Amino acid sequence: MAGEQGLLDADLMQVDWSTWIQQIQQGKLSVEDGNRAVSALLARFRTMTKAEIQAEAVRQKWLFSPIYLAPDLLADPQLAARDYWT
Repeated sequence: MAGEQGLLDADLMQVDWSTWIQQIQQGKLSVEDGNRAVSALLARFRTMTKAEIQAEAVRQKWLFSPIYLAPDLLADPQLAARDYWT
């Protein structure tokens, strides 16, 4: 997402973000670079709705999602498709 949107600097586009924590622990990725990437993603998330973040997380196979409150759950399309509330 960040790369597709042009949110990450070119040098950060080369990082395998599936192992970024291990790369920091091994000294292969600096904490500063990790922080730059996280800051860019957080800035993007602030412009998105919870539903948009969830859809992107599913599309990108991220292992996180937004925290839903009761109104969010009532409007969730997957729960509605399963007739969960009826």
